[in-house]
Amino acid sequence: MSEEIERLTARIRELERARAALSETEERFRIMADIAPVMIWMSGTDKLCNYFNQTWLDFTGKPLEDELGDGWTKGVHPEDIACCLDTYVRCFDARQHFRMEYRLRRADGEYRWILDTGRPRYDADGGFAGYIGSCIDITDQKEVSALLEKRVNERTEELAAANQQLKRSNTDLEQFAFVVSHDLQEPLRTVGNFARLLSERYRDRLDQDASEFIDFLVDATVRMQALVRDLLELSKVDSRRQAAAPVDAGAACRKALENLKTAVEDSAALITLEPLPVIVADEGQLIELFQNLLANAIKYRSERPPVVRISARRQGERWQFCVEDNGIGVHRENADRIFTMFRRAGGSAGKPGAGIGLAVCKRIVERHRGHIWVESQPGAGSRFYFTIPAIMEGEGDPNANA
Repeated sequence: MSEEIERLTARIRELERARAALSETEERFRIMADIAPVMIWMSGTDKLCNYFNQTWLDFTGKPLEDELGDGWTKGVHPEDIACCLDTYVRCFDARQHFRMEYRLRRADGEYRWILDTGRPRYDADGGFAGYIGSCIDITDQKEVSALLEKRVNERTEELAAANQQLKRSNTDLEQFAFVVSHDLQEPLRTVGNFARLLSERYRDRLDQDASEFIDFLVDATVRMQALVRDLLELSKVDSRRQAAAPVDAGAACRKALENLKTAVEDSAALITLEPLPVIVADEGQLIELFQNLLANAIKYRSERPPVVRISARRQGERWQFCVEDNGIGVHRENADRIFTMFRRAGGSAGKPGAGIGLAVCKRIVERHRGHIWVESQPGAGSRFYFTIPAIMEGEGDPNANA
């Protein structure tokens, strides 16, 4: 009998120690929760809240008994209460973690935006014991975010308006360039014809100075006509464009060479065309791009016959093309300026042209979302590189089954 009493006494002491330890743990939790900088709440298996920390009570300015159960919902903004409760009940029933935002009335009567994060809790045996959650005031962040969004929207609208204005300006400029250059051709043709007639009919009757003046006039007219033609070509880069489609770059390059057949034969140029890929591009502009680069290589040749090699290699999502020549080359400081209108590289004196061909190349490449550049040294030839996306947006890879 005495042994049974001792066992019961020991058991009672063990339970008392466990109860004391639990009480100490709960007290420690409450102290930590009350001094936490966030609002903390707990609910039981009946969905009703059975605990709010002091930070919550200080925020709402209400006593604990007013907040327990579903009393806390009285402080939620009328416009947010339905969504708030729907989220809470739905996630509670599914035992899911949730994050929701709603406005909660502060002690001074102001509604503040709250980010409420809740997750299910379980006892030592793994049984569901309700939910525990934490809340932070995010009003300031939302106001800053709203302000930033407003500024972004305003800036986006400003940029859209500016972009639209730029498009209109570019369209007007293209039309102006086309009209002016087109209308200039006839009077230039007339001036050129009469200058040549003067040279043919009256050269023997004029003194040396007059003959030189006529030659200057004829030469200037020819150069002006070439400039007008180049301006027309530049203005047509955008206005004459076609929809992008799969194009055999090798075939496009061969067409460009056919257009330059006379220049190739007269210069005794050796052209090497390596296998080129099928890309998605504007075929007409791709031909023009190759033609301008090849014409450039032939025009700016050295004393040796031109040797030109056209190649391409895949680099990730782009094809990188190269037109390499053995011409007079370009100084490093001129590597960028030669792609600007009317800017020609050193060593081009006496060469025909107005310095527009490479500007046209640059515009064509950029229209295809690519990049063009040159690597060169004077007397050592040039390598003109340009890139074209291997797969244009909305298109498959045309080389996938090649």
